[in-house]
Amino acid sequence: MMRIGVLQAGSVVGLFATGLVVSCLGAAETSETTDAPLVMGGQHLLDSDRVPAAFVGEWLRLSDGTQLHLVADQSMSGLQAGSYQTPHGQVQIRHGDDAANRALSLVGAAVITEAQLPDRFALAESVTAFDHLTVVIASWRLVDDFAWPWVEYQGDDGLAWICQRRNPTAKGFAFDADQGCYVDAEGRAIGLGHGTGLGDGLVAQLGDVVAVAPLDAEFPTVALLVADNGRRGVLDPDDLVVSAQANEAGGALHDQVRAVSLGLLMGPYDVHVFARDRQRAEAMLAKRSATPPFRPDNPIWDLPRWRQLCALAGMVILTLVLLRRARRYRRGKG
Repeated sequence: MMRIGVLQAGSVVGLFATGLVVSCLGAAETSETTDAPLVMGGQHLLDSDRVPAAFVGEWLRLSDGTQLHLVADQSMSGLQAGSYQTPHGQVQIRHGDDAANRALSLVGAAVITEAQLPDRFALAESVTAFDHLTVVIASWRLVDDFAWPWVEYQGDDGLAWICQRRNPTAKGFAFDADQGCYVDAEGRAIGLGHGTGLGDGLVAQLGDVVAVAPLDAEFPTVALLVADNGRRGVLDPDDLVVSAQANEAGGALHDQVRAVSLGLLMGPYDVHVFARDRQRAEAMLAKRSATPPFRPDNPIWDLPRWRQLCALAGMVILTLVLLRRARRYRRGKG
């Protein structure tokens, strides 16, 4: 018998089941504390193995637009993981409690727009919209009893700081067509496990970060490993990742979190794999507490880094032009 419980805390509602887990969020007010854990629980209101009355009606699966009509007492066991729009608000369905299944429950959710960048942490906390970094952190927060810090960048001051590289060198794992999988510099196949620890040897784990470039690169493609879909136990292009990359290296645009094969997302490039490292994250949180970031009351600091650099370059060019005109003016006066 499948056991389903409905939980409610303010405007946050959850529906949990053994084997099938549903989380529902309505129009919840987001927390102002960007390092607070996501609130996904509350008071237990209902036990059932069927669709509760509050959820009866038309459901829309956001990833592909499939419409479903759920009636009272209908079994929930056949629903696909992902984000749904229901009469009770947006619902996230998952089939397990690990990081991979948490990430899969976000498939279909919106990818943030450029105008939403200043609010991206609050949007992720409310499970409303994500970018390529917040979908990773949100998945970890939902499964771990730890408030993984939100990060703005991929590099040493961001996601790379709270991860440990699985490949022993800065060189990524290349695809070997003869073996049909990714290999290390010695030609050994890279394993794919289902645990969460760092472990021994070159073994990636579901819930790891994968990228087409080192995380200190300016614009790497970043995703989360979620399923071993290819050769069992090895990392290959058929394995599934969850991505909230709005603009990929190849130029494709996406407005939803999606599940996609590793090879399709990463293309022919070497793959870099990173495991989350709680000790490094705790060090980042301690550093932030000791030296809070300087955020002057200037809207330029809410822009993406590349726009900040463009603005700086524009000011430098303008200054040089004005200085040149000033010299010409002085020469003319002389």
